[in-house]
Amino acid sequence: MLRWYRMKLVARPMLTQSVTTAILFATGDIIAQQAVEHRGIEKHEFIRTARMALYGGAIFGPAATKWFKFLQTKVVLPNKKLEICARVGVDQLLFAPTNLLAGWSGPLYRS
Repeated sequence: MLRWYRMKLVARPMLTQSVTTAILFATGDIIAQQAVEHRGIEKHEFIRTARMALYGGAIFGPAATKWFKFLQTKVVLPNKKLEICARVGVDQLLFAPTNLLAGWSGPLYRS
């Protein structure tokens, strides 16, 4: 299964990352509604889960795929530990706030 997934990542990285992200966002919302909010299946907001999957697959997945590729090619340092710290720093200063603003203020999040 892991080999199949890695082959898909090489063959169709954007599609594979987007589908993976959609599944993870939907799973996260299901866990939030069932394990944290204790809604039960009868009160589960399936539209909310679908919106989260749509946001993850159509917006966050492609954006994150492009962003991390950008970081890999543009933030390159001779010291690998420093390189990792620099990538995390740039990510947290630029991508994280932008994504939070887009995700939490967008129409997909609203009930």
